[in-house]
Amino acid sequence: MNPKVANRFAQTIRRSKTDAAGAEVLAEYARRMPFTAWVAPSPGSMRLRSIVRQVESLSVQSAQNQNRLHAAHGSTSTPGCTIQDLKHSVASLKLRIHKRRREAMTLVRQDDLLRKRFELLVSIPGIAQVSAMQLLAELSTQPSDRTVREWVAHSGLNPAHEISGSSVRKASRISRAGNRHLRRALYMPAPVASRCDPTQKPFSKACWLERKPVYRRSSLLRESCSMPCFRRSGFLNRVHSSVRGHFSKQSWNRMLNEPYSVLSTVDNDLS
Repeated sequence: MNPKVANRFAQTIRRSKTDAAGAEVLAEYARRMPFTAWVAPSPGSMRLRSIVRQVESLSVQSAQNQNRLHAAHGSTSTPGCTIQDLKHSVASLKLRIHKRRREAMTLVRQDDLLRKRFELLVSIPGIAQVSAMQLLAELSTQPSDRTVREWVAHSGLNPAHEISGSSVRKASRISRAGNRHLRRALYMPAPVASRCDPTQKPFSKACWLERKPVYRRSSLLRESCSMPCFRRSGFLNRVHSSVRGHFSKQSWNRMLNEPYSVLSTVDNDLS
């Protein structure tokens, strides 16, 4: 049961929050909503996601300590012992990140399905081992029978509109209600590609002309859904169909006439 969905359901029929009221709400939710059995992901996928998310957490800590170290160097009141401690902390975190990434790579090589999907991901121009590992860890644990809209919503890249009558018409934005780890893996490649990749520029330009820059990240998802092994499992199949509805016919045809692909940014390979 999705806790957020159950909570929203409870808000519509209850104003009090007690154990008894919660039990009644859950019973009513189970009675009204159709039961969908949860299929557990493979153990290898779960272990891979755990390792990759730990790497992400260590990377955040490393960036924080590097910022502290930079600030410490710029201050004359910082003692040398503090600077040395920060240097040791940064070096230790880098070593731990490297070890965890090696363990994740070993896990992928031991699983035939994960290895096949990983090889297909790194075959995308600009996607190297680091980005491919992040994408694979988040997507391999999801069910394969999701629809296009469900996949886009899971990534948090689905458009959120705020329109009311003729007076309220705010700019569209992404909902950010999905998987933040997946959005993080897709964040930097998309803007870099829109500036540096000559085949990606027409798509980005059309987005800006239509005042819809938030859809630049969806181009990477569109490239991912073209991978054969994921298409056979329903992985992000035809994600671009959900993006197409937010462009005018002229702009969409112009984008199709000018080929584009994802990012030319260089990702750091694992040593």
